[in-house]
Order: sequence, then structure tokens, then C-alpha cells
Amino acid sequence: MAPQLPAKTRPVTHLDTMRVSGRPLQGYYHQSYVLRLPANSALGCIGLDHVKVRSPRKGIAEFDRHVLTSEDNLLELLAQHGVPRIPTVLGSREMSVLTYVRGHTLRLTRQRRPNRSVPREHVRQILELVRSLNTVPLQDISALIDPVVRQSWPKDGDSAGFLRGLIQFTATRVRDAHHADYGALYAALGVDPHVLDRLAEESDTLTPRPFSLLHGDLHDENLVVDTDSRLWTIDWELATPGDPVYELATHLHLMRYPKAQEAEIVERWRTAVEDASPGASAGLDEDLPRYLRYKRVQSVYTDLVRQGMALESAPPPARPGRTAHAAEVVHDALRRARPGPLPVPAPTTIASLYEQWLLGGELGSVRPAG
Repeated sequence: MAPQLPAKTRPVTHLDTMRVSGRPLQGYYHQSYVLRLPANSALGCIGLDHVKVRSPRKGIAEFDRHVLTSEDNLLELLAQHGVPRIPTVLGSREMSVLTYVRGHTLRLTRQRRPNRSVPREHVRQILELVRSLNTVPLQDISALIDPVVRQSWPKDGDSAGFLRGLIQFTATRVRDAHHADYGALYAALGVDPHVLDRLAEESDTLTPRPFSLLHGDLHDENLVVDTDSRLWTIDWELATPGDPVYELATHLHLMRYPKAQEAEIVERWRTAVEDASPGASAGLDEDLPRYLRYKRVQSVYTDLVRQGMALESAPPPARPGRTAHAAEVVHDALRRARPGPLPVPAPTTIASLYEQWLLGGELGSVRPAG
């Protein structure tokens, strides 16, 4: 368990006396290491013997909007406002140095449970986090937005503008930016080229809601269960001020709760955000499905391109297994995004398309599975 230190405590300035403990913790946008502190560390007196060091990965394609200028500054601000169980910033010169939370991810807990449900105590703590984020003053968060981004950021309550911004980012920075390399795959897999445009048109009818701070990536691998069964929230790099219904949609999309538990989460979330920010759940029943449709379409483009990049960089001996994995991921994304009972290409068909694409061959349209 990592103790909560005062937000301004930054005693770690040199990393050369520390030793790497374990393997790198590989994320998409960051690479992290757990470092063992020397025996005479000043932090030992408060129970710290390890820290986590994070550095950005260079040359990574952007699939998500990074709005805030500093994750470290955000964590310090959240500590000042009493947001529970978050890493404490110990230093942020060459790299971010954070308290290290001993434990395991919530995903591992779920894998041991029937239907991959989330324990009720952990649900309570997730909702406690959501409630606390809705109480952080918006002006404090806005001050951390990149100045260039701030010029066009939607005003507080402009839910329609917020969703349009998300759709525009996916359309320009993912779909269009990679069209030259992946356009043939989009077409072969039957991805509707106008689906994002239709979603943008539908966004005009969203109900205005007061904005709040959103984690932006709240799923079970960013939630760590410590030895006292307390839930810690890590990886705040996609945090943003915005429509709170988007946070719920992202959470549901990534968590894949059992159906009965998902319905419970929605209702308890409604109560939690309304208690903290009246009006934050206005229009929830109509707008949550719209945000979920966007998340599913976003995943199609993101997964298709990410898996293709991973295949291109994989050594030839590893490609058969890697291709099968990529096909399963893309099949799942297509299945979740297709409306109603419309069929999608089988994983074997998707794998074959990837193989042709890697060889530079012509890709025709495919017959969906069953």
C-alpha cells in the first residue's frame, strides 16, 4: 500500500541510486518502471521502499486526445481537493516519479469471479471516485488545459460541442490520418465511411450538462486493489474536463460489466453525480446510448490501426500468432459496433485480410460471418 503524502512533497530528485525491480510496466503512451529505493532513503521512514517512474514513449501514434499539459500537476491538484486513493507525485524532472501501489489490478480480481463481476465494495469505491471528481472546481482543471486546445474548448455545459470534438478527433486524427495505409482494410471489412458523420449530426440533440473532471480511461487495469482491498486509480494521462455522461459511457464500454451489474452501475452512477453536481445526469437515458455508439465506432478504427501497426513491427516468426490475435480483437470491435444482428467477417477472414495487406496485395470486400 502506498501512503498518501502531501501534494507538494517532492523528495526524489536523483534516480541513479535506485535499482529496477521487476519488468517494465508497458502502457501504450508511457513506459513505467518500479524502482527499489536505497536502504538509506529518506522515504523509508514513512514506509516507502519502491517508487514508480514513468516516461513518455516516443513516436507513438495518437488515438486519444491529450488535453492537459501535465499529469503530475493534475495529480497534485486532485490531492489538494481530497480525491481519494491516487498516486502521489514525488518528483517530475526528467521523468515522473510516483508512489508505487502494491497490489493487483481489478481485472485480476474479476477473472476469479463468476461472470467477471466487480465486488460491491469496489463498485462503491469507483462511485466514490466519480462523485469526488464532480466536486473538483472546473476553473482549476481548465487552468491545466493546453493553451492551444483551450482556445477551441467547448464552454461548460456544451455537451453537444464536447461530443462533436471527440468525433472530429477520431475522424481526422485516426480515420483520415491513417487512410492512406488502412483505407483498403476499412473498406474490405465493411466499415461505414459515413458513420462518424452521422454521429456528429446526432450530437446536436444532446442535453446540456454541467462539465466535470473525467478520468477518461477508467477501466479495470487502471484500478489497483491494494492489500487492504482499497481501490487506487492510476494513469490519468487522458483526463479532461467534459460531459460526465462520456465518462460513464467510456467506463461501461471498457469494463464490460455483466448485464445486470451494468444496469445497477448506471443507476448508482446517476445518484452519485447528481448528489455532487445537480443536472449532471440530465438526459442520461437518451444520451448514454449515443456516447456508447461513438465509443464502439472509435474502437473499430483504433483497434484496426493499432493491430496493423503491431503486425508490421512484429518479427516474422511471431506474425502467425500475432495475426490471429489481431483478427480476434478487430472481430470483437466490429461485432460490438455493428447495429442489431448484422453479421461481421469471421476472425479467420480478418486474419487473411491482414496477411494480404502485409504483403501489399489487393483487398476485395469480404463475406460476413453467419
